[in-house]
Amino acid sequence: MTLDRRQILTAFTALGFTASMARAEAVGFDLRLTNEGLIMPVMVGGQFLQGILDCGASATLMDAGVAENLGLNAISERRGQAVYGQITAGESAPVHIRAGDAAYTAPVMILPMRQAGLTSDMLIGRDILSSFPLDLDGPAQRASFRRQRPANGMRSIPLSRSPKGALVVDIQLEGQPVRASLDTGANTALILRRHWAKRNGLLDGRPQSTALGGDINGLRTLTLSPVRDIHIGGMAFHDLSAEISDNVLEHDVTLGLDVLRRLHTYWDVPAGRLWLAPTSDAI
Repeated sequence: MTLDRRQILTAFTALGFTASMARAEAVGFDLRLTNEGLIMPVMVGGQFLQGILDCGASATLMDAGVAENLGLNAISERRGQAVYGQITAGESAPVHIRAGDAAYTAPVMILPMRQAGLTSDMLIGRDILSSFPLDLDGPAQRASFRRQRPANGMRSIPLSRSPKGALVVDIQLEGQPVRASLDTGANTALILRRHWAKRNGLLDGRPQSTALGGDINGLRTLTLSPVRDIHIGGMAFHDLSAEISDNVLEHDVTLGLDVLRRLHTYWDVPAGRLWLAPTSDAI
C-alpha cells in the first residue's frame, strides 16, 4: 500500500464543524480552505472531527492521539512511501466514517499526524471515491458525495488510475503533453520532477525561490519555479508556481490544490471521467 504525498504548510487554528455536520444531512457540505488544505466535517464514533479532503492519499488516515481517544487500535502494520521518505502506520479494523454527506466503512491508517504540524484529526483519502462521486465546487467551498450527475454545461475528460492507484488526467504544460496526477492535498499549483522539468527546458534561466512545506514526516524547504501556462479540459491557467521535486514520485507532474480549488469539478472514478467548469478566476 502506498500512502502518498502530503504538502503541509504552517497549521491554522483548529476549526469547529458542528454546524457544517448538521447541514451535511442535506446534500452538500461546507469546506474550509486553510494552510492544511480543504477541511471537511467528519464524524467517527459519535464524535465530530475535522478532516483534510485529499484525493492524493490512497487511504483514510487518523492521528494516533485521536484514534486512542476513540478507542481504535492498530491490528496490523503497513509501510508506505511519502514524498520525503518511508512512513509506517498501524491499520485498524474497519470503522464507520461519516465524511461530509456520505457514510462508508473502511480501515483507518493510524499515525502521529500532529508531529508533522497538522491540527486536523484525520485525512479522507481517495478510497471514498471508489464508492461515491465527488462534486467539488472550489470557489464556493462546497462539496457533495451524493450528487449523482454533474451540473449542466460541465465538460468531461478521461480520468484514469495509475498502477499505484493515483488519479491521472492528460494536460499540456507549456505546450508539452503530459500525464498529471491529481492531488487536493498538495497546496501548490504543480509539482514537477526535477529531471523531467530540466529535460523539457522548464528550469533554464528561470528564477527560483523557496517556501516551507513537507509531508507526514515533517517540514522541509521546497524549491519553487515559475511555469507560464497549463491547459486542462480546454481551459488555460497562467503564471503558476511549481514545486521542483527531487523525490521519488510516480508521475512527472502533479496537479495540486492551487489549481483545483479554482474549478467546479465532478469526479466519477468508476466511470473514468472528470467533469470541469471554469470560474471567473480560472483563466
